[in-house]
Amino acid sequence: MKLQLSALSLVIGLAACGGDNPPANTANATPSATTAPTETAPPATATAEVKPEEHKPVETKPEEHPAEPPPAPKTVADLIGSSGASKFEHALKEAGLLDELKNEGPWTVFAPTDEAFDKKWPEKKLEKLLKEKDMKGLKAALNAHIVKGHKIAKTEIDPKKGFSQKNENGKAVKLTTKKAKDGTETVLVGAAKVKDEHDVSNGAIYIIEAALP
Repeated sequence: MKLQLSALSLVIGLAACGGDNPPANTANATPSATTAPTETAPPATATAEVKPEEHKPVETKPEEHPAEPPPAPKTVADLIGSSGASKFEHALKEAGLLDELKNEGPWTVFAPTDEAFDKKWPEKKLEKLLKEKDMKGLKAALNAHIVKGHKIAKTEIDPKKGFSQKNENGKAVKLTTKKAKDGTETVLVGAAKVKDEHDVSNGAIYIIEAALP
């Protein structure tokens, strides 16, 4: 009996001792380390270097103009006056024959120089011809210098026989050549010496130093 009471007393004593122990000082306890939230930096954005805008000069192309058409080829009518036969040209115009020489032809015209024209048709004689009805006399005189349908080339003239072609009056006009001692060659239309010659789009013009009969 005594043994049981001793054991009980021991237990009570131990319990009492345990109750006197102060509770653990939680205030002094080291708090567990807590990880502070990490601030995530925004991803670095590559900043392109901004260069000042370059203003290039505007290239201005030269204005394109359509190519000009080539000048129309000269005809007998276009060139005859400026070839030294302006009075012959005027007479052709008065007689109504000049415009015809713009046509295809081909034509060969033996045009007297102004000096030769004046010798053949002095002013008073020319005025008389211009006053005639239909100017038949003037037209016949001018047509004696015109060959239609053939463009006579100098190369066609045979050195011995010459070359003949009918004019607008139906009479033959003969071309011949004559060589001088120095070797130069002269072309004659009848007895009239050729001073100059012109090749045009619709024929040939021979400027002669005397009018034809």
